[in-house]
Amino acid sequence: MELPKDFLKKNNLIIIFFVGVILLIVSNTYSKVKENEQLSNNSSNQGSLINQKSVETYEDKLEKKLEESFSNIEGVGKVDVVITLDSSKEIIVNKDTPYEEAEIIEEDSNGGNRNSKNIKSENETVLINNNNGTTSPIILKENTPVIQGILISAQGGDDPNVRATLINASEILLDLPTHKIQVCKMKK
Repeated sequence: MELPKDFLKKNNLIIIFFVGVILLIVSNTYSKVKENEQLSNNSSNQGSLINQKSVETYEDKLEKKLEESFSNIEGVGKVDVVITLDSSKEIIVNKDTPYEEAEIIEEDSNGGNRNSKNIKSENETVLINNNNGTTSPIILKENTPVIQGILISAQGGDDPNVRATLINASEILLDLPTHKIQVCKMKK
């Protein structure tokens, strides 16, 4: 039995149409996955650059502020402050953590019981849409960097009273123990 040519042409066209639709769906899905990966990589790279920049800015601002404050103390003169950080700025973002727990109790014909628990937990960062069309995480808390130590070089750094005043001021302002504060005389 031979099929008419019109019937075969229609079937071929239908098959080609469906293959084309499937290819479009697969390529669209693949491109969306690639796009999401690129966005994720870009946002993580930008986040690390922003963190580095904000840590440097924090350190620089703090040094300048301390230099201004210390130079106003009588007998100190010109001051240069160097701060070292033990850790960088920490940003805590909002996470969506859905949690499901199901307990299954099975009894067999011999009177034995079997308990099993199924726990499903995910962890996903909550994002918001910005006005410029980008997304960013919701920040819950920002912890400032931890200061490891401070070096103060001052024109009056060889005077014991000035040294004691600068050490006490540093202890109070930075909540540092004395052994993490060094005061030196600035060279001329």
